[in-house]
Amino acid sequence: MSVAEMTEIFGPVLNPPTWRDLIDAGDLIDVTESAKGVGVRYPMAVTKAVWEDCCVWGDEQRELHGYDQSESVRVADLTYMAMICLKRMSTLASGLGRFGLWRASAITGVGGDVDLFVRIHDDGEGEPCITVMTREEAA
Repeated sequence: MSVAEMTEIFGPVLNPPTWRDLIDAGDLIDVTESAKGVGVRYPMAVTKAVWEDCCVWGDEQRELHGYDQSESVRVADLTYMAMICLKRMSTLASGLGRFGLWRASAITGVGGDVDLFVRIHDDGEGEPCITVMTREEAA
């Protein structure tokens, strides 16, 4: 069956967004520089949900919660824990790993553990990349 015949039956081929497209759209936040600082060799991003809960800390959070934290340190903590998980994954030959992160939630201001998931995958252009996501996003 030709491509034209398949297109007639099934419709046009959908091109899903690449990893870079998702970063450009703001659905993923690039944390590659911080990840490089802890020894990760591939580009890394976190989902918007992870960023908003575990990474972001600005004037709004300072005023809302009454204390200060360094956003760059929060990102470094997350990328370090993801790197440890990635090292553990290399011995398990798995594409998805889970790690815990203790953080003060940027949303609630309350400290506690959160389970995060790290996935090694293709960026849509043939290169490896890493995405950190919530439990709900990993399902």
